[in-house]
Amino acid sequence: MTLRESIEQAPHSPGVYLFYGNSGQVIYVGKASDLHNRLADYARSQPGQKEHLIMSNASKVSWIIVANERQSLELEETLIKKYAPPYNVLLKDGKGYSYLRIDLSQEYPAVEIVRIKQRKPKPGQLLFGPFVPLRVPDMPGKVRGDLKNLIQIAEEVFGIRSCKGPLKRRMRPCVYYEIGRCSGPCIGKISPEEYKDRVQLFIKFLKGDTKEVENRLTKMMKEEAENLNFERAAELRDLLYTVKRIGMQREANVDGSADLIAFALKEDQASGFVVSVRDGMITNVFGLKYSSGATIEPSEVMESFFRDYVRLYHEQGVLAYVNGAVAETLKPLGSLHGVQVEAVPDHWKALLRVAEENAESILERDEGTERIKRGLLRIKEVLRLEHIPTRIEGFDMAQLFGSERVGGKVAYVNGQFYTPWYRHYRIKGSYKDDFSFMYEVLIRRLQDEKTGLPDLMLIDGGRQHLAVVEKAMEQLGVTVPAVAIAKPDDRLFVSWKEDPIYLPPEDVGKQVLQTIRNEAHRWVNSYHRKLREDFGDILLGVPGIGKARRRKLIETFGGMVGLQAASIEELTVKGGLPPKVAQQLYRALHPEDVG
Repeated sequence: MTLRESIEQAPHSPGVYLFYGNSGQVIYVGKASDLHNRLADYARSQPGQKEHLIMSNASKVSWIIVANERQSLELEETLIKKYAPPYNVLLKDGKGYSYLRIDLSQEYPAVEIVRIKQRKPKPGQLLFGPFVPLRVPDMPGKVRGDLKNLIQIAEEVFGIRSCKGPLKRRMRPCVYYEIGRCSGPCIGKISPEEYKDRVQLFIKFLKGDTKEVENRLTKMMKEEAENLNFERAAELRDLLYTVKRIGMQREANVDGSADLIAFALKEDQASGFVVSVRDGMITNVFGLKYSSGATIEPSEVMESFFRDYVRLYHEQGVLAYVNGAVAETLKPLGSLHGVQVEAVPDHWKALLRVAEENAESILERDEGTERIKRGLLRIKEVLRLEHIPTRIEGFDMAQLFGSERVGGKVAYVNGQFYTPWYRHYRIKGSYKDDFSFMYEVLIRRLQDEKTGLPDLMLIDGGRQHLAVVEKAMEQLGVTVPAVAIAKPDDRLFVSWKEDPIYLPPEDVGKQVLQTIRNEAHRWVNSYHRKLREDFGDILLGVPGIGKARRRKLIETFGGMVGLQAASIEELTVKGGLPPKVAQQLYRALHPEDVG
């Protein structure tokens, strides 16, 4: 049955529909009040329309009938989150967002910068953010919710520590105490009560009350000037100027609390922006950029941003104000998520214009979008692909202590890295060469049916590495275009050409492939370092094992796998450990056997 024949059989019922690509992956998820009529729009679509682009790249369609619009909203949201289809609107950044975190459950709370994907603080913790640039009409420049500036204020004005984790007692203070950027709780220089009073003042500042900080900085600046420390006084003056600008820009000239939400669209790029007002003060801003494989429909970006706004940012009970035309689109979603959405009142419209201007500025700042498009088109031409590769997966491998091997995969979707599809692979088998453990990684990836297959697989390596990819595909009976990129000049190897392809450094296609290769390298090496640190921590955490014994154990047993396979007797005889130390190491390596 052809795709068009399937569409003709769609029922006149509300539901959710899914288009699939040639390799079986979901490429688009949509909802409809009448499935038959909506899918007929795809069959009648013309070149240049998003529906036509989806039809051109789809091999089949399926649908799920639901009882009402609310169910279709819920199901569509679930399926988009699960499959991240390339022709749905996708976030430009999937790495998480930066927040300030203060853990009030600690005796001496620290202020930390954290990157998280969902705003769900643990009991006792406060999260402030996420932080993005803010432009305000009629004011020069812009003030960022700059995390480093905020950390500096926490340290210099309030003496709050920024070292991570619970406080560790010390015999001597760290350098931050010596230069006046910490009150020295680790050496008992301040009581818990006084310290928490300072934390509460800082929290008050984060919520919009800048007067206390301004007064403190003014006093500190004058003291430094009187002591002839003019360079230090100038630093404090600059910090005071930043705080005053934040205070000026936070004056909203309204009473009450609400989030002002605005959107901007430009062909296949879109953005959403929120200005938060609490008790008449602008307390924070939040913006996201989106990308799609074709022209974005206004309702699509509104719904996508609203879901991310609820997931990342919204505070329970806070009203959301939007443009009057937008309100009707978002009210059903707001009801679904327990958020009251209303058309903006006249006296709040000036703030909505601030949100609109910032949404537009997000699109203006992306100068690399066209270059990425040209790069993907260039990759299609150079590698002789049937379609522009909207989804590329990059692979790299790393070794741990010469024997433990790990692999990594990154996903590049519509010109952006999509971290939900990133994977780490801990090698299960025992191999004598790099190609064998790479083969295991590729087999495991190609057998993973959850996300379908990519348009292109990129391997860090040369002709032999490409041969391993082809062998894995042959073993499983699948076909995916693949290319290997080899240093030092990043030449390209493909299956249909014996000699490598040489592209100049300024080639935009080559630059996109290098970006993906570099990200795969970073991803697998971060995992590699974590395993190395964890492994070293396990060994050094055993009483009686120092750096010399750790080195000998690694040389003797080859790494974690060899050590875990060793008996207590082997650890004693071959590893040269005293019996008591060998027993303790065995317990550390086999915690599941303890008790």
